[in-house]
Amino acid sequence: MRVSRVLSGVVFTVVAAVAGGAEQDDPGAAPILWKGVEVVTNDFDSIERIRGATPLPANSLLTVSDPKLRVACDAVRNRFPSSRIECSHAIEPAKSGRPEAWFVVEVDMPATASLRCLPGARLDPRLVALSQQWLSAAAKPESSGEATGFVNDRNYFDYEEVRLRAIAATLHTATRDRTVEVEAGAVSCNPLERMHSLYLMGFTGDPQRFVTMAAVHVNDEHAGAANAAARFLTTFAEFIDVQDVPHVANEVCKGVLEGNFAARKRSIGMLSQLQETGALPFAQLPSRCQQQLRNIARTSVALPAKELVSEPVRKQPS
Repeated sequence: MRVSRVLSGVVFTVVAAVAGGAEQDDPGAAPILWKGVEVVTNDFDSIERIRGATPLPANSLLTVSDPKLRVACDAVRNRFPSSRIECSHAIEPAKSGRPEAWFVVEVDMPATASLRCLPGARLDPRLVALSQQWLSAAAKPESSGEATGFVNDRNYFDYEEVRLRAIAATLHTATRDRTVEVEAGAVSCNPLERMHSLYLMGFTGDPQRFVTMAAVHVNDEHAGAANAAARFLTTFAEFIDVQDVPHVANEVCKGVLEGNFAARKRSIGMLSQLQETGALPFAQLPSRCQQQLRNIARTSVALPAKELVSEPVRKQPS
């Protein structure tokens, strides 16, 4: 019998625009500790110049609606008038004490390409409702702390907590004979249906069927769908067949090569987990992706790429 492994999903930073649109945050919110400026660009030689042109000292205490953030973005735009500048902030949830954030400046990054969808593809609203019920329940576990799940011996996502285990069993019963429909939902033009379809794939009991499709949606323009795809691949890493590794590597690396801050963070988090499980070693990544990760590790102050590019110390045979 295969031993189930406890896995946690990839944790992602929430990114919100601070320039070029109205803020949706509460202007009266408590100040946040701004750890510094993260520059996202493929021109790695210019990163320090861009960071130096951003008048936002590290460890500043500001609310997300503070005018100084807009002033900082305008300063970069004035310094580099021929470049396309997008500013945002990445807030890291506070485990204790004050929340922390990075001020993110993206320079000349390509726009996210939309994935092709099929107008007639739909996901049964009853399946959407079940998926939403699970998401709501998992967000509020009965026990203290985060609800941690595992892949059980029937190859679907499960929990130790009784209430969540019952919901997982219901989802498995509802999806195990509807894999074609779940798969079709992933190409729906409704992004929420795509997201729920990608989550439901983890309850069908046939995860290997969905590996290549989930890999494509790691680059979905809808953050919820992209995060669901990332969670699926890292949770079911052991079901990635050898022949699918190049496809998965190429899709995940798109986020590293072409993506914005959120996409880079998602891809690096995935690659770290896939490397830990042995499903996708660093050496099996395309050479261009390896070089990009080394550049990010060298220049980034916010993305955890250094551990990824470091060669792991292998145990010597006794």
